[in-house]
Amino acid sequence: MHLESAPDFWLQNHQLQRMQQILSYIESSLDQPLGVDQLAEKIHWSRWQFQRVFNRETGTSVAHYVRSLRLSNAAKLLLTTQNRQIDIALECGFDSEISFNKSFRKNYHCTPGNYRKRGQYQGLQQPMALSRPDKMVPEIEPKLLQIKIETQPATCLYGIKALFNGIFSDAENFEQIVPTLWQELKETTSLEQSSNHFGVIDLTAVNDLHTDIPYWACIKTDDIELQKRLQRVEIPEQQYAVLPHRGPAREMVKTLQWFILEWLPNSNYQGMNGFDLEHYSDNFISDNSSAYMEYWVPVTPK
Repeated sequence: MHLESAPDFWLQNHQLQRMQQILSYIESSLDQPLGVDQLAEKIHWSRWQFQRVFNRETGTSVAHYVRSLRLSNAAKLLLTTQNRQIDIALECGFDSEISFNKSFRKNYHCTPGNYRKRGQYQGLQQPMALSRPDKMVPEIEPKLLQIKIETQPATCLYGIKALFNGIFSDAENFEQIVPTLWQELKETTSLEQSSNHFGVIDLTAVNDLHTDIPYWACIKTDDIELQKRLQRVEIPEQQYAVLPHRGPAREMVKTLQWFILEWLPNSNYQGMNGFDLEHYSDNFISDNSSAYMEYWVPVTPK
């Protein structure tokens, strides 16, 4: 970090700390009124300053963030309790069952009753948390991340495989092995678009040294001829914690370490040895600062 950038760095860090404070308050007070003026006063900012910083750091509005958490709590209660919908609505901070149903249908594209009947965790947004990937690497700045819980149906992918040593290995070599594998897949398939591209990490039988872990560079395709040229990878239905990442792919490993070592132990979930998934956005460029991907980690409620 350059000396001239230090004031800006510390100002942003201070704002993030205060944002974490108000986010913790929101999380613990979802059954209470949470207006912008009230929240701004609590953090000793003006309404304008609070909304501006909140939007910049979270990428969403205060109202949308609060509503998404309330709906996620309600969705979880629909699946884990037999409580009446009206009781769930009031417990999660909605004024009435009518307003709850309207918001729920808009967010989940189904009624609360249908969501409960389906019985799968979908779109459960977790409270935002301050990620500090590595205090010894200042160029990777702290940032607010929001994990969500999703159920991935059983699916079949096709790709090519290589073995690598994981992030907890003494000889970690992910960056040396995996990019070469993706280049090989690109040449094999002649596909340019990445919207159907997935990385699959098989941790079902990982050894204590975290070495020789199978990794597949995969696509989802109905092309029979292409399927014949690639290995078939069957992914069972699994519940996942979805970790968003924006920026160069090489920085993902630090964010993943934060997720495993800090977020999971303090959450209501625990990790499982299964198939980790990498979901890539359209036209993903690995070294682009605005590239977006999601890392899906198998989890189960504690």
